[in-house]
Amino acid sequence: MRLFVFFLLCSFNIFAQSNDKTFYVSLSGNDKSPGSIDQPLHSLSAALQKVALLKGGAVTILIRGGIYATDKTINIGSNDNVQRLTISNYKGEKVLLSGGIKIDKSAVRKASANIYQIDLKKAGVTDYGELQQHGHRNAVTAPLELFYNGQAMELARWPNSGFLPVGKVSDPGITDKTNKNAQGGAVFAYSADQPAKWKKSDQVWISGFLANGFANDNVPVKSIDGNKITLNATTSYGVKSTDQASPFRRFFFYNIPEELDSPGEYYLDRETGLLSFYNSGDPADELFVSMCSTPIISLINSANVTLSGLEIAYGRDMGIYAQNTKNINIKNCTVMNMGTVGIGIGKNTSDKSLYKSYEELISFDKTAAFVISSCKVYNTGTGGIFMTGGNRQDLLPAGNVVDNTEIFNYARRNWVSSPGIFLGGVGNAIKNCFIHDSEGQAIMYWGNDHEISYNKIKDVVKEINDQGAVYTGRDRSSTGTRIHNNLFEDLISPRGYMVAAVYIDDGSGGIKVDSNIFKNCGSVAGKLQFGAVHINGGGDNTFANNYFLNCGLAVSMTSWTDEKWKTLMGTKEMSKKLKSDVNSNSALFLKRYPYLKGLASDDYRPGPNKFTNSLCVNVSRFSSNKLVLDSNTLSFSKDPGGAGLKGIKQINTSNIGLRK
Repeated sequence: MRLFVFFLLCSFNIFAQSNDKTFYVSLSGNDKSPGSIDQPLHSLSAALQKVALLKGGAVTILIRGGIYATDKTINIGSNDNVQRLTISNYKGEKVLLSGGIKIDKSAVRKASANIYQIDLKKAGVTDYGELQQHGHRNAVTAPLELFYNGQAMELARWPNSGFLPVGKVSDPGITDKTNKNAQGGAVFAYSADQPAKWKKSDQVWISGFLANGFANDNVPVKSIDGNKITLNATTSYGVKSTDQASPFRRFFFYNIPEELDSPGEYYLDRETGLLSFYNSGDPADELFVSMCSTPIISLINSANVTLSGLEIAYGRDMGIYAQNTKNINIKNCTVMNMGTVGIGIGKNTSDKSLYKSYEELISFDKTAAFVISSCKVYNTGTGGIFMTGGNRQDLLPAGNVVDNTEIFNYARRNWVSSPGIFLGGVGNAIKNCFIHDSEGQAIMYWGNDHEISYNKIKDVVKEINDQGAVYTGRDRSSTGTRIHNNLFEDLISPRGYMVAAVYIDDGSGGIKVDSNIFKNCGSVAGKLQFGAVHINGGGDNTFANNYFLNCGLAVSMTSWTDEKWKTLMGTKEMSKKLKSDVNSNSALFLKRYPYLKGLASDDYRPGPNKFTNSLCVNVSRFSSNKLVLDSNTLSFSKDPGGAGLKGIKQINTSNIGLRK
């Protein structure tokens, strides 16, 4: 009997092993081939079709080196018929899944001294996409873009750098976009003679902050008459003049053929299909134009999938989109040069209205155990990674993680609400990431019980006023997140705008912030507008063992009146967040977050913000508000060095940032 069982077990193991399968993909292959190493397939899509026919076992797709261009989404979809699916490059070979077309050098001709041209129609490219209004809480798929030597080029603009002030506004325009019959374009003046040289002023666009420093817009111009501009669309907050109190109101013109005069600029004549670009030397390096207007890879209802060693680039939309997935691992991948988000996880990230309604992103998705590790995400248009997951009603965590990943230049097209990483839902984490060099925020988060730890954040929120590198706000039910052991460095606006490293906005609270280093953060010395930490109205936040180094102001806080609390909390927006998105009065919520109990009796005011064991070195002032409670704040003009400071714990900086 034992011998019989032994043979059964052996037979089962042999059967299980025989179900394991490897398919090979190569540019020299054929999609009608069996997919062996000697007879590889030609495309990843063909390999996935073969995977769909298998039952059981672990399946691996190995892709040989090369550029695999696609103008359509590669759908992985449900793969419940196999135990695990791994898609990887073959033995370290460079694999690029491209949503764009590489332009052969033979298709490029020199038109003048520094101007080169590509006849896109002759190159087989006729779909140019369209320029669409975008900006504050409004993401759109990008039109065709040109990439040179791995970098995104910019539509010819004026001025070539910097901005113009908004002159006298004769019509601020309407902001009610629901009024279909209204003519909402603003009319305002500017001081410059340059536009008189432009022949196609009705094709010109402007980009800038036209009213508030936290809301940028890209808007078409209807006409330019002398020094008067009339816009052809509404904007988020209308248009207001630049003044001494509002230097952030500023703009520039773009999409102008006459202004093609600087390296990195291009212009597309959509009638002739001629794409012109400025280059001071022989354009011998790689040129790509983006084509794919949907995510390059889609994971919907997928489980137990690993993507490894792949480059994903040159699309007009996302690099990877995932919805309702489980146990997904993206490792050692690079997602770059995308028109919108690099990686979007959660059922609402595919909806381009996501910036119009953060509540959609806060809502939970069934995605769980989604891990992004040791990746790079950069040169994206409207954000790096958007990740949701978890059940907020029951506070069930998703366990999604972004780990050991570098993210930079992630807000090329939309500067605001385009963070390096967005977290929504419950119980997701960002750890050991390096987020740097971008106009946009590093991290925006809503939901509950996230962990943001051991990250290095440097040189972000460069162009935005009234913002923070790590930001949340306007939802009392979004609480319980911990921010610890991070290094915030060089987070000072070069324009003197109000910028914080950690910003808890519009009454939010219950955030734990401990063991972080804030180095050279907050408003510049002498202006003391925002501290390294800024709190707008909220409370029940706890701060412990944080280091503030070379900061003009450590903590700033704006106190709210009872009337302001009642006004905000009485809105339909707040009612939905507290009663529909979650039940903030439930026994579960009150046990987890006892500081919310006052909401049931319309006692909106939160508890105090408490700071303990803070170390300040060369900090002009600790707090700008008497309601900030601090104890054991130690201040020094120079680094005291060593251990032994009362109540202050050492922070091990070797654990912060990317792991080698």
